[in-house]
Amino acid sequence: MNRFKFILLNISFLILLNGCGMAVKNVVGTVRGGENDLLVIEPIKNLEPYKSIGLVAIKGPVNERLTPQLLSYLNKKMYKQLSKSGAEMKKKGQLRLSGKVLNIANSFRKKEILVQVKLHDAETKHSLGVVNVTGEASGLRGIESAADKVAEGVTELLAKYHYPGIKDSSWF
Repeated sequence: MNRFKFILLNISFLILLNGCGMAVKNVVGTVRGGENDLLVIEPIKNLEPYKSIGLVAIKGPVNERLTPQLLSYLNKKMYKQLSKSGAEMKKKGQLRLSGKVLNIANSFRKKEILVQVKLHDAETKHSLGVVNVTGEASGLRGIESAADKVAEGVTELLAKYHYPGIKDSSWF
């Protein structure tokens, strides 16, 4: 009987730890402002030869979840984040970034924006890769926090694939 109690106690302890771990993750996510995630859909080609970025406005179906204000905020945040990271932004940059919002979840507990980002050569129009970038925020944060994380995710993507215009990309 003692062995059964010991096993039951260990299982209870593991379940309690898992619940605490989830709570800690939510608190850390709320304090940090959220998280982002990258999912490569089409392999990313070499970005080292490109010296400037032309950011084409992110598009999406404007509705009650994706308001014109949120779409504008997302585009401005991406431009600011890339500029702040050292990327040379030009209207007709050599590396073109475009994208579209695929999904938005905006509930009390979770805010999420999924954007499919396409990279292509501005001159030849050849695709250099496609990546889904997800920005997530939880707790009391607004949907704008998820948009912030999408912008950070795009910067991390460029740093990860060695775009030379991103300064201090080694800490990503």
